Amino acid sequence: MIIIDKNLQDIQKHNNYIALGSFDGLHIGHLSLIYKVVEVATKNNGKSMVFTFKNHPKTLIDKGTPPKLLMDNNRKV
Repeated sequence: MIIIDKNLQDIQKHNNYIALGSFDGLHIGHLSLIYKVVEVATKNNGKSMVFTFKNHPKTLIDKGTPPKLLMDNNRKV
């Protein structure tokens, strides 16, 4: 696993397939999405990745009511 925090130059050189989401906890829907991304990337000789956020997107939309999170960033990694 490679964690890319800020520099996105390395990933721009490849045929990438991305599962995008907050991924606070991994339920069957999240896992299904991730497995599908891996499957399609493998089939097309690409790289699969999960793109998630340090802060839950809701914290930007509605700052008054931050969501209760299941995992902190260290556990998410």
